[in-house]
Amino acid sequence: GLFGINRGTISNVIIESGTIEGESQVGAIAGANLGLIEGCSNFADVIGNGIGIGGIAGTNNGIILQCGNKGSVNNAEGGNFTGGIVGSNMKEVTQCYNAGDINGGTYVAGIAGNNDGVNNEANINECYNIGAIDGFAKGAICGDNWEGLIKDTIYASESGITAFAFDSGDTSDNNKYSTLSDMAIQNTYNWENFDSKWIFINGYDYPSLIKEYVPLTDVDFSGSPNEVCQGQEYQFEATFYPSN
Repeated sequence: GLFGINRGTISNVIIESGTIEGESQVGAIAGANLGLIEGCSNFADVIGNGIGIGGIAGTNNGIILQCGNKGSVNNAEGGNFTGGIVGSNMKEVTQCYNAGDINGGTYVAGIAGNNDGVNNEANINECYNIGAIDGFAKGAICGDNWEGLIKDTIYASESGITAFAFDSGDTSDNNKYSTLSDMAIQNTYNWENFDSKWIFINGYDYPSLIKEYVPLTDVDFSGSPNEVCQGQEYQFEATFYPSN
């Protein structure tokens, strides 16, 4: 990944394209996360051949917050724990989504290949998946929820699979499937303070994270004529000023 091991904070990183390839613990942002990854997006393809392959991080022992994956994630047939956000989660994944295709190996899922934690120490909250999932022991949200907590997740019923392949944890709180058409409607997402975290953008049917977009404070046009006449063509140059 962009970072091998993260022990600090990674914020607002967007990987627009490319291919990220490795053996185990492979992720577009970090191979292993021990800190905080927030507001990051991945559009690149991630390819692994082992254990822990994810769109954002290969393994997570920290916090992944408000991140999205739209790239494909592929593991070898003999690999384990492949997920759209993280291959293997041991701590927290909150307010994340996957729209990429996730393929290969055992325990394959849209958010986390496995959610591994005793006494709900590993948890997945307020996440959705619309990506296609293919592999053995596959789930729309999680492949193997091993004594973890998963709540307030939504996945597309068109995927033809259940939310979890194996579940020995707590998944009783508001995990549901929906049609793709309904997932394009805000009322489908029963999440607290939705408007402060998520946004619908023209040209994309499903919610994006506000952190994926930088608000503008001003736009300065140069080369503009003093008069504009109907039927004439004009060329402008613009400078955009982000708020942060």
